[in-house]
Amino acid sequence: MPKIKPETKVLIIKNLKSKSPAEVADIFNVSKRQVERIRKRYQETGGVHDRPSDHYLVMANIKLKLRKVQQQGQQGRQLDIGKLKCQNIDKEFVLELRNRFGALGALADSTDEDPDIHTKWETIKNTYVEAATKILGYRDKKNK
Repeated sequence: MPKIKPETKVLIIKNLKSKSPAEVADIFNVSKRQVERIRKRYQETGGVHDRPSDHYLVMANIKLKLRKVQQQGQQGRQLDIGKLKCQNIDKEFVLELRNRFGALGALADSTDEDPDIHTKWETIKNTYVEAATKILGYRDKKNK
């Protein structure tokens, strides 16, 4: 039996949709047996090639959980505010804040410029964070 080219096999499959295998065999000058083999392979694999492919159709259902991307500075270390329950540390923290704000008040009185609200807020926030870092420290990370 002569080897049939893939292009011819595709034409045979197209003609099989409207004609009988005997008619298709006569048109392409091949045996009816070859036409039946081509039709059978096409029904089984969906293709007309002689060698089976090593490619397989893979289908999957995937469930995604979307989360917000956190920025670098947003996930910082946390201050250990549990230490404020201890009276000694609480008093020390309050004393440190009073000292820092007293120094800031004296500094603000000596300068004639009136800073805007954003500058004042940054000063207050930095004062609290610096005092808390000095007195309380950071919490240890606990892995689950």
